[in-house]
Amino acid sequence: MLFLAVIGASTGYVLGRVKLQKTSTEASGGGTPSTGPGTQGPSDDRTTATPTSTAQGCLAETEAAVKQKFGSPGGLVQLLYISTKGTGSSGQAIGSEVWICKDSRGTLFYQGHRRSAAELAGAAREKLVDLDNALLLAEVKSNGSTGYVATNRDGSNITTYRVSTTVLVIEFPDGRSSTENVIAHEP
Repeated sequence: MLFLAVIGASTGYVLGRVKLQKTSTEASGGGTPSTGPGTQGPSDDRTTATPTSTAQGCLAETEAAVKQKFGSPGGLVQLLYISTKGTGSSGQAIGSEVWICKDSRGTLFYQGHRRSAAELAGAAREKLVDLDNALLLAEVKSNGSTGYVATNRDGSNITTYRVSTTVLVIEFPDGRSSTENVIAHEP
């Protein structure tokens, strides 16, 4: 019975997203519907850099977090969003979301989010909790036209996150690496 409820809820969610994307596309005069962060759920409140900016803002919770954690002046603008899905080393489904944002001073930030099993099955995005299901970093550099590199330093241990529109590569301190293929991105 529970299994049927989960399937029904997932089907309803997917159909709702399709309708939302279609409505959004028609309202904007056509084009390709977004599969990115604007269709995920209630935590998608966005900030914008300026009232005249055409760039998409980053998540409101990221805006608040960079102000608190790093003393950023805010005004975050999204430079890149990716969504990944793959299979972990033990065969379980894995997926991530990553936002690369820039504040009004020009500082780059990496907001990573490890998606839960429920989210991978179609549930709305859970609240981002730094160092639990999310990671917020301020050590980010552009890698030219190929993407961005974010670094997480914990003492002498360094984890590197290579973000592009095709893959997310995580390089761990012990030499292992993990590659997740991108299934959606903006831009």
